Amino acid sequence: LAERLQQQSVRATNVPEGYLCPITCEVMEDPVIAEDGQTYEREAIATWVRGNRTSPMTRQRMANVFFPNRTVKSMIEKWKGDSKA
Repeated sequence: LAERLQQQSVRATNVPEGYLCPITCEVMEDPVIAEDGQTYEREAIATWVRGNRTSPMTRQRMANVFFPNRTVKSMIEKWKGDSKA
C-alpha cells in the first residue's frame, strides 16, 4: 500500500503543466478555451468571469463565452490512461 501511494504521489508531481487549470491548479476535466486564448476548467473560468468580467491571466475584459478544448481533453484522457498502467 505504501509503495502504491508513493507511485501515485510521483505521478501527481509529473502532471504536465498544460493539463492544470491556471485557476484551480488541478487537472482539468472539462477544458475550455476562453476569449484570452487560454485554456481553463469550464466551471472555474465561468465562475471567475461572472465575478470579475476579466481574464485571470491578462486582466483584459472578457465575455463569458467558452469553446471546448477537445485536443487538451483527449491529451489529458490519454495521460490518465497511461498513468494507470
